[in-house]
Amino acid sequence: MLELYTYSLPFKHTFITGAGSFKYREGLLIRYYDQHLDIVSEVAPLPGFSTETLKEAKEDLIIKIPAANQFLSSTFTPESLSKWLKSQQSLPSVEFGLSSLGLSILSARHHTPIHELMQITPSASVKMNAVIGSLNESEFLSAADDHISRGFNVLKCKVTSSPEHLPVSIRKIAARHPSVSFRLDANRSWKLENLAELSAQFTGLPVEYIEEPCRITSVDELNTVISRCTLPVAADESLTELGLLNVIEHAENNPYLIIKPMLLGNLTELFATIGPHFHLDNKVIVTTALESAVGTRTVAAVAALAGSKSSAHGLNTGSLFRRNLASENLISNGTFRFNDDFKCWFSFDEIDQSLITPAQ
Repeated sequence: MLELYTYSLPFKHTFITGAGSFKYREGLLIRYYDQHLDIVSEVAPLPGFSTETLKEAKEDLIIKIPAANQFLSSTFTPESLSKWLKSQQSLPSVEFGLSSLGLSILSARHHTPIHELMQITPSASVKMNAVIGSLNESEFLSAADDHISRGFNVLKCKVTSSPEHLPVSIRKIAARHPSVSFRLDANRSWKLENLAELSAQFTGLPVEYIEEPCRITSVDELNTVISRCTLPVAADESLTELGLLNVIEHAENNPYLIIKPMLLGNLTELFATIGPHFHLDNKVIVTTALESAVGTRTVAAVAALAGSKSSAHGLNTGSLFRRNLASENLISNGTFRFNDDFKCWFSFDEIDQSLITPAQ
Protein backbone atom coordinates (compact mmCIF):
# COMPACT_ATOMS: atom_id res chain seq x y z
CA MET A 1 0.00 0.00 0.00
CA LEU A 2 1.27 3.46 -0.92
CA GLU A 3 0.53 6.73 0.85
CA LEU A 4 1.74 10.27 0.11
CA TYR A 5 2.72 12.88 2.67
CA THR A 6 3.85 16.48 2.29
CA TYR A 7 6.49 18.27 4.34
CA SER A 8 7.68 21.86 4.72
CA LEU A 9 11.02 22.29 6.50
CA PRO A 10 12.07 25.78 7.64
CA PHE A 11 15.53 26.99 6.65
CA LYS A 12 17.69 28.57 9.36
CA HIS A 13 18.16 31.51 7.02
CA THR A 14 16.28 32.51 3.87
CA PHE A 15 17.65 30.45 0.98
CA ILE A 16 18.28 32.58 -2.10
CA THR A 17 18.55 31.19 -5.64
CA GLY A 18 18.04 32.52 -9.14
CA ALA A 19 14.44 31.31 -8.86
CA GLY A 20 13.73 33.45 -5.80
CA SER A 21 14.01 33.43 -2.02
CA PHE A 22 12.71 30.52 0.05
CA LYS A 23 11.99 30.21 3.76
CA TYR A 24 10.97 26.55 3.52
CA ARG A 25 11.96 23.42 1.59
CA GLU A 26 8.87 21.57 0.46
CA GLY A 27 8.56 18.02 -0.79
CA LEU A 28 6.71 14.72 -0.71
CA LEU A 29 7.27 11.42 1.04
CA ILE A 30 6.11 8.14 -0.50
CA ARG A 31 5.27 5.54 2.13
CA TYR A 32 5.11 1.85 1.23
CA TYR A 33 3.87 -0.61 3.82
CA ASP A 34 2.64 -4.18 4.05
CA GLN A 35 2.60 -6.79 6.82
CA HIS A 36 6.42 -6.90 6.82
CA LEU A 37 7.74 -3.49 5.70
CA ASP A 38 7.10 0.21 6.30
CA ILE A 39 9.53 2.31 4.19
CA VAL A 40 9.60 5.90 2.94
CA SER A 41 11.29 7.63 0.02
CA GLU A 42 11.31 11.24 -1.12
CA VAL A 43 10.16 13.29 -4.12
CA ALA A 44 11.32 16.91 -3.99
CA PRO A 45 11.91 18.96 -7.16
CA LEU A 46 14.28 21.87 -6.48
CA PRO A 47 12.80 25.25 -7.50
CA GLY A 48 14.93 26.94 -10.14
CA PHE A 49 16.86 23.76 -10.98
CA SER A 50 14.40 20.91 -11.55
CA THR A 51 12.50 20.65 -14.81
CA GLU A 52 9.24 20.16 -12.92
CA THR A 53 7.40 21.75 -10.01
CA LEU A 54 6.28 20.07 -6.80
CA LYS A 55 2.65 20.41 -7.93
CA GLU A 56 3.44 18.62 -11.20
CA ALA A 57 5.36 15.89 -9.35
CA LYS A 58 2.46 15.35 -6.95
CA GLU A 59 -0.03 15.10 -9.81
CA ASP A 60 2.24 12.63 -11.62
CA LEU A 61 2.60 10.51 -8.48
CA ILE A 62 -1.14 10.38 -7.84
CA ILE A 63 -1.67 9.07 -11.37
CA LYS A 64 1.08 6.46 -10.89
CA ILE A 65 -0.08 5.14 -7.48
CA PRO A 66 -2.35 2.29 -8.73
CA ALA A 67 0.33 0.87 -11.05
CA ALA A 68 3.06 1.44 -8.43
CA ASN A 69 1.00 -0.35 -5.77
CA GLN A 70 0.63 -3.35 -8.03
CA PHE A 71 4.27 -3.48 -9.14
CA LEU A 72 5.94 -2.84 -5.77
CA SER A 73 3.74 -5.47 -4.12
CA SER A 74 4.85 -8.06 -6.67
CA THR A 75 8.07 -10.06 -6.93
CA PHE A 76 10.59 -7.97 -8.86
CA THR A 77 14.31 -7.46 -9.45
CA PRO A 78 16.49 -4.36 -10.03
CA GLU A 79 16.30 -5.10 -13.77
CA SER A 80 12.51 -5.39 -13.86
CA LEU A 81 12.25 -2.29 -11.64
CA SER A 82 14.25 -0.30 -14.17
CA LYS A 83 12.16 -1.63 -17.06
CA TRP A 84 8.91 -0.79 -15.24
CA LEU A 85 10.08 2.72 -14.41
CA LYS A 86 10.92 3.38 -18.05
CA SER A 87 7.44 2.24 -19.06
CA GLN A 88 5.85 4.77 -16.68
CA GLN A 89 7.52 7.82 -18.27
CA SER A 90 7.49 9.70 -14.96
CA LEU A 91 8.97 13.08 -14.10
CA PRO A 92 12.61 12.93 -12.88
CA SER A 93 11.87 13.51 -9.18
CA VAL A 94 9.08 10.90 -9.30
CA GLU A 95 11.48 8.42 -10.93
CA PHE A 96 13.98 9.15 -8.17
CA GLY A 97 11.38 8.54 -5.46
CA LEU A 98 9.96 5.36 -7.00
CA SER A 99 13.36 3.88 -7.91
CA SER A 100 14.83 4.55 -4.45
CA LEU A 101 11.69 3.10 -2.87
CA GLY A 102 11.85 0.02 -5.08
CA LEU A 103 15.53 -0.63 -4.29
CA SER A 104 14.86 -0.13 -0.58
CA ILE A 105 11.97 -2.62 -0.69
CA LEU A 106 14.19 -5.19 -2.41
CA SER A 107 16.97 -4.61 0.12
CA ALA A 108 14.60 -5.03 3.07
CA ARG A 109 12.81 -8.07 1.62
CA HIS A 110 16.02 -9.94 0.89
CA HIS A 111 17.97 -8.62 3.90
CA THR A 112 20.63 -7.61 1.41
CA PRO A 113 22.36 -4.22 1.12
CA ILE A 114 21.57 -2.25 -2.01
CA HIS A 115 25.17 -2.40 -3.20
CA GLU A 116 25.00 -6.21 -3.26
CA LEU A 117 21.76 -6.09 -5.22
CA MET A 118 23.43 -3.77 -7.74
CA GLN A 119 26.75 -5.69 -7.60
CA ILE A 120 28.72 -2.55 -6.81
CA THR A 121 31.49 -2.16 -4.22
CA PRO A 122 30.63 0.85 -2.02
CA SER A 123 32.57 3.19 0.21
CA ALA A 124 31.86 2.52 3.90
CA SER A 125 31.84 6.26 4.54
CA VAL A 126 31.70 9.35 2.36
CA LYS A 127 33.64 12.57 2.84
CA MET A 128 31.60 15.76 2.62
CA ASN A 129 32.43 19.30 1.57
CA ALA A 130 31.26 22.37 3.48
CA VAL A 131 29.70 25.35 1.70
CA ILE A 132 30.57 29.02 2.19
CA GLY A 133 28.30 31.63 0.64
CA SER A 134 29.17 35.00 -0.85
CA LEU A 135 30.63 36.80 2.19
CA ASN A 136 33.03 39.66 2.86
CA GLU A 137 36.62 38.78 3.64
CA SER A 138 36.43 38.67 7.45
CA GLU A 139 33.19 36.68 7.42
CA PHE A 140 34.62 34.29 4.83
CA LEU A 141 37.79 33.64 6.82
CA SER A 142 35.78 33.10 9.99
CA ALA A 143 33.39 30.66 8.27
CA ALA A 144 36.30 28.74 6.74
CA ASP A 145 38.07 28.39 10.09
CA ASP A 146 34.83 27.18 11.67
CA HIS A 147 34.26 24.49 9.04
CA ILE A 148 37.88 23.35 9.23
CA SER A 149 37.69 23.11 13.03
CA ARG A 150 34.71 20.74 12.58
CA GLY A 151 36.68 18.38 10.36
CA PHE A 152 35.90 19.58 6.83
CA ASN A 153 38.92 19.74 4.55
CA VAL A 154 37.08 20.59 1.31
CA LEU A 155 35.37 23.98 1.15
CA LYS A 156 32.98 24.92 -1.64
CA CYS A 157 32.92 28.69 -2.16
CA LYS A 158 30.40 30.81 -4.00
CA VAL A 159 32.09 33.20 -6.43
CA THR A 160 30.37 36.12 -8.14
CA SER A 161 31.09 37.76 -11.49
CA SER A 162 34.01 39.47 -9.74
CA PRO A 163 36.15 37.24 -7.46
CA GLU A 164 37.08 40.25 -5.27
CA HIS A 165 38.86 39.05 -2.09
CA LEU A 166 38.38 35.32 -2.76
CA PRO A 167 41.83 34.51 -4.27
CA VAL A 168 43.59 36.35 -1.44
CA SER A 169 41.38 34.73 1.21
CA ILE A 170 41.97 31.24 -0.20
CA ARG A 171 45.71 31.91 -0.17
CA LYS A 172 45.54 32.92 3.50
CA ILE A 173 43.59 29.81 4.48
CA ALA A 174 45.86 27.54 2.42
CA ALA A 175 48.90 28.95 4.21
CA ARG A 176 47.39 28.06 7.60
CA HIS A 177 45.81 24.77 6.50
CA PRO A 178 47.81 23.23 3.64
CA SER A 179 45.67 20.05 3.57
CA VAL A 180 42.47 21.98 2.78
CA SER A 181 41.26 22.24 -0.83
CA PHE A 182 38.60 24.44 -2.42
CA ARG A 183 35.84 24.27 -4.97
CA LEU A 184 34.37 27.29 -6.72
CA ASP A 185 30.77 27.68 -7.81
CA ALA A 186 30.26 30.62 -10.18
CA ASN A 187 26.65 29.71 -10.97
CA ARG A 188 27.26 30.77 -14.59
CA SER A 189 28.06 34.36 -13.55
CA TRP A 190 31.28 34.68 -15.60
CA LYS A 191 31.41 35.87 -19.21
CA LEU A 192 33.15 33.61 -21.70
CA GLU A 193 35.35 36.49 -22.90
CA ASN A 194 36.59 37.05 -19.32
CA LEU A 195 36.95 33.38 -18.40
CA ALA A 196 40.72 33.07 -18.88
CA GLU A 197 41.44 36.29 -16.99
CA LEU A 198 39.13 35.51 -14.05
CA SER A 199 40.21 31.89 -13.65
CA ALA A 200 43.89 32.92 -13.81
CA GLN A 201 43.41 34.79 -10.52
CA PHE A 202 43.33 31.39 -8.82
CA THR A 203 46.53 30.06 -10.40
CA GLY A 204 48.67 28.21 -7.88
CA LEU A 205 45.87 27.87 -5.35
CA PRO A 206 44.48 24.50 -4.15
CA VAL A 207 41.27 24.73 -6.20
CA GLU A 208 39.90 21.38 -7.35
CA TYR A 209 37.50 22.81 -9.95
CA ILE A 210 34.99 25.53 -10.78
CA GLU A 211 31.33 24.63 -11.37
CA GLU A 212 29.55 26.04 -14.40
CA PRO A 213 31.61 29.23 -14.76
CA CYS A 214 29.63 30.37 -17.83
CA ARG A 215 26.22 29.77 -19.35
CA ILE A 216 26.42 26.68 -21.53
CA THR A 217 23.85 25.60 -24.13
CA SER A 218 25.69 22.77 -25.92
CA VAL A 219 28.50 20.29 -25.43
CA ASP A 220 30.53 22.31 -27.96
CA GLU A 221 30.17 25.36 -25.72
CA LEU A 222 31.15 23.24 -22.71
CA ASN A 223 34.28 22.17 -24.57
CA THR A 224 35.07 25.81 -25.34
CA VAL A 225 34.74 26.70 -21.65
CA ILE A 226 36.98 23.78 -20.68
CA SER A 227 39.65 24.84 -23.17
CA ARG A 228 39.69 28.51 -22.09
CA CYS A 229 39.47 28.06 -18.33
CA THR A 230 42.75 27.77 -16.43
CA LEU A 231 40.95 25.76 -13.73
CA PRO A 232 39.42 22.29 -14.07
CA VAL A 233 35.72 22.63 -14.96
CA ALA A 234 32.75 20.84 -13.44
CA ALA A 235 29.40 20.40 -15.20
CA ASP A 236 26.33 20.77 -12.99
CA GLU A 237 23.17 22.23 -14.54
CA SER A 238 24.57 21.20 -17.93
CA LEU A 239 24.04 17.53 -17.05
CA THR A 240 20.26 17.90 -16.85
CA GLU A 241 20.02 20.36 -19.75
CA LEU A 242 22.34 18.53 -22.16
CA GLY A 243 21.98 14.97 -20.89
CA LEU A 244 24.38 13.07 -18.63
CA LEU A 245 25.37 10.46 -21.21
CA ASN A 246 25.81 13.15 -23.88
CA VAL A 247 28.28 15.02 -21.66
CA ILE A 248 30.09 11.82 -20.64
CA GLU A 249 30.57 10.73 -24.25
CA HIS A 250 31.32 14.08 -25.93
CA ALA A 251 32.89 16.46 -23.40
CA GLU A 252 36.65 16.83 -23.74
CA ASN A 253 39.27 16.39 -21.01
CA ASN A 254 36.83 14.60 -18.69
CA PRO A 255 35.22 17.43 -16.72
CA TYR A 256 34.02 16.81 -13.20
CA LEU A 257 30.38 15.75 -13.10
CA ILE A 258 28.19 17.19 -10.34
CA ILE A 259 25.44 14.58 -9.99
CA LYS A 260 22.14 15.58 -8.35
CA PRO A 261 20.18 12.30 -8.40
CA MET A 262 16.84 13.99 -7.64
CA LEU A 263 17.18 15.95 -10.90
CA LEU A 264 18.30 12.97 -12.99
CA GLY A 265 15.65 10.43 -11.99
CA ASN A 266 15.88 6.63 -12.18
CA LEU A 267 18.69 5.42 -9.89
CA THR A 268 19.06 2.05 -11.61
CA GLU A 269 19.60 3.85 -14.92
CA LEU A 270 22.03 6.28 -13.27
CA PHE A 271 24.15 3.40 -11.97
CA ALA A 272 24.07 1.77 -15.41
CA THR A 273 25.15 5.02 -17.11
CA ILE A 274 28.08 5.78 -14.82
CA GLY A 275 29.28 2.23 -14.17
CA PRO A 276 30.89 1.35 -17.54
CA HIS A 277 32.81 4.63 -17.83
CA PHE A 278 35.94 3.87 -15.84
CA HIS A 279 37.64 7.09 -17.00
CA LEU A 280 35.20 8.96 -14.71
CA ASP A 281 36.99 7.64 -11.62
CA ASN A 282 37.35 10.47 -9.07
CA LYS A 283 35.44 12.87 -11.35
CA VAL A 284 31.89 12.05 -10.18
CA ILE A 285 30.78 14.30 -7.32
CA VAL A 286 27.33 13.53 -5.89
CA THR A 287 25.34 16.26 -4.18
CA THR A 288 21.89 16.73 -2.72
CA ALA A 289 19.17 18.96 -4.10
CA LEU A 290 18.43 20.19 -0.57
CA GLU A 291 16.31 17.14 0.24
CA SER A 292 15.23 16.20 3.74
CA ALA A 293 17.16 13.56 5.68
CA VAL A 294 15.18 10.90 3.76
CA GLY A 295 16.47 11.97 0.36
CA THR A 296 19.92 12.80 1.72
CA ARG A 297 20.44 9.24 2.95
CA THR A 298 19.56 7.96 -0.52
CA VAL A 299 21.85 10.49 -2.21
CA ALA A 300 24.65 9.51 0.18
CA ALA A 301 24.16 5.89 -0.91
CA VAL A 302 24.51 7.00 -4.55
CA ALA A 303 27.75 8.78 -3.61
CA ALA A 304 29.03 5.62 -1.92
CA LEU A 305 28.12 3.43 -4.89
CA ALA A 306 28.69 5.61 -7.96
CA GLY A 307 30.68 8.63 -6.79
CA SER A 308 34.37 9.26 -6.43
CA LYS A 309 35.93 7.14 -3.67
CA SER A 310 38.50 9.77 -2.74
CA SER A 311 36.68 13.08 -3.25
CA ALA A 312 34.23 14.86 -0.95
CA HIS A 313 30.54 15.04 -1.84
CA GLY A 314 27.82 17.62 -1.25
CA LEU A 315 25.84 15.96 1.54
CA ASN A 316 25.97 18.51 4.35
CA THR A 317 22.84 20.46 3.34
CA GLY A 318 20.78 19.17 6.26
CA SER A 319 22.61 21.74 8.37
CA LEU A 320 20.62 24.44 6.55
CA PHE A 321 17.33 23.39 8.17
CA ARG A 322 15.99 24.36 11.57
CA ARG A 323 14.39 20.92 11.86
CA ASN A 324 14.67 17.80 9.72
CA LEU A 325 12.44 14.79 9.20
CA ALA A 326 14.92 12.41 10.85
CA SER A 327 18.45 12.20 12.19
CA GLU A 328 21.15 11.99 9.53
CA ASN A 329 24.24 9.77 9.75
CA LEU A 330 26.60 12.70 10.13
CA ILE A 331 29.57 12.86 12.47
CA SER A 332 31.78 15.75 13.47
CA ASN A 333 34.73 15.18 11.15
CA GLY A 334 32.87 15.95 7.94
CA THR A 335 32.03 12.36 7.06
CA PHE A 336 28.73 10.62 6.28
CA ARG A 337 28.72 7.12 7.72
CA PHE A 338 26.30 4.27 7.14
CA ASN A 339 25.09 1.64 9.58
CA ASP A 340 26.93 -1.66 9.59
CA ASP A 341 24.20 -3.16 7.38
CA PHE A 342 24.42 -0.22 4.94
CA LYS A 343 20.78 0.69 5.51
CA CYS A 344 19.98 3.37 2.93
CA TRP A 345 16.40 4.21 3.83
CA PHE A 346 14.21 5.30 6.72
CA SER A 347 11.23 3.42 8.07
CA PHE A 348 8.07 5.43 8.61
CA ASP A 349 8.35 5.29 12.41
CA GLU A 350 11.75 7.01 12.23
CA ILE A 351 10.15 10.12 10.70
CA ASP A 352 9.13 13.08 12.85
CA GLN A 353 5.37 12.77 12.40
CA SER A 354 4.79 16.38 13.46
CA LEU A 355 6.52 17.58 10.29
CA ILE A 356 4.44 15.68 7.73
CA THR A 357 0.83 15.87 6.56
CA PRO A 358 -1.17 13.37 4.48
CA ALA A 359 -1.28 14.66 0.90
CA GLN A 360 -4.68 15.84 -0.29
